[in-house]
Amino acid sequence: MNDPRLAHRLAQHRTVAAWLHYQVGAEKRASEKLQAAGEQVRAEQHATVVAYLEYLLKGERDTIGQLETQQAELGPIRFKLQPRTTTLPPHLHRADCWMAPTGGSTYDAHRARLAMNDAVLKVRACDACDPIPAIEEAERTGTASMDGP
Repeated sequence: MNDPRLAHRLAQHRTVAAWLHYQVGAEKRASEKLQAAGEQVRAEQHATVVAYLEYLLKGERDTIGQLETQQAELGPIRFKLQPRTTTLPPHLHRADCWMAPTGGSTYDAHRARLAMNDAVLKVRACDACDPIPAIEEAERTGTASMDGP
């Protein structure tokens, strides 16, 4: 299942990679200006910083690749609907939630959103697994399919 925490980590690493990419460019420009001005020692220092930033950037890109592979292997997140009881309304869970009912059908994010928005069912989100961010992430990334359960 697609884990929103994994998606969050992936977004963080992409942000760091973008920042490092920007810093590499800024340091290269500074190094070139110093070389043009004849300040060889400071230019070499900037070249060392560039090399280190490129090393860090490569590490971030490797981490991003690993996280994207992990995310692809997990596939889209699934949800389970806990039926109404005499004392509790129906609850929507992530399929991997410890409170989710065992067995039964799982649903994609599109069907989970339909259940949450149904005025007759009055489905509540589980307090333990909080499926709403996972539904929103699936809708945002386009993985909230309309396939059958």
